[in-house]
Amino acid sequence: MSLTEISTGNVIKKQVRYKLRAYSGAFTTLMFIQFLGILFSLGGTGSYYIGGIYNVEGTHYSSISTIVLVGIWAFITAILLTTKADRGNDFAFVTNRFTSSMSNGCFLGIMSIVGGVTSILSGFLLALIIYFTNDMLIINLTGGLYGVSQMAAGVLSTILYILLASALGYLAGSLVQLHPVMKITLPVIFFGLLFSGAFIDLGWVGEMYFLENSITLFTVKALLTAGIFLGASAWMTNRQEVM
Repeated sequence: MSLTEISTGNVIKKQVRYKLRAYSGAFTTLMFIQFLGILFSLGGTGSYYIGGIYNVEGTHYSSISTIVLVGIWAFITAILLTTKADRGNDFAFVTNRFTSSMSNGCFLGIMSIVGGVTSILSGFLLALIIYFTNDMLIINLTGGLYGVSQMAAGVLSTILYILLASALGYLAGSLVQLHPVMKITLPVIFFGLLFSGAFIDLGWVGEMYFLENSITLFTVKALLTAGIFLGASAWMTNRQEVM
């Protein structure tokens, strides 16, 4: 291994450590967001009633609210990484665009892992709160026993969803930094698609990521998509003038 490779690796590590300290407030915000997600989930995400010889009434609880909020948090935090102030801080080290982009990618990966794992744990906390505060029977309706493999698949998929959200936010932030007019263009495009119903025609995109039954295929698709987003962001960053 050459001296240049060692130096580059050390610079990336230092930048990642710096970002973890600089964005410690983001992880505090993550805890607050997950607390809000649990509060929202306490009301249940749906209810059902079964009549007959026995009347059964139930409420469906899920941590999906927490995961959605964490995804939004990851999206916004990733945008902050692309701001001029953050890019200027990177050059406090002996660095270049490559190490800056690599450290940002590593930081987003760590952020996604923390967000994904804690989101799943918040689901268990939600179940405990419901168990001790309600006189009801808790039944797992996800199918079968919630074993180690199923839990691992849930953690992995949640991490990947958050990684996709952060990679998309990083791409959006890079677009804005490259062309400031995108501050207006991107929201116009988003709300235009939303209110025109064009998102319905893009339903196949959602099916690719949200209705995939194979965790292996989903992992490949998510990592490839995140890699494309981050690669495109790095390319756009290289086109910008050094601060």
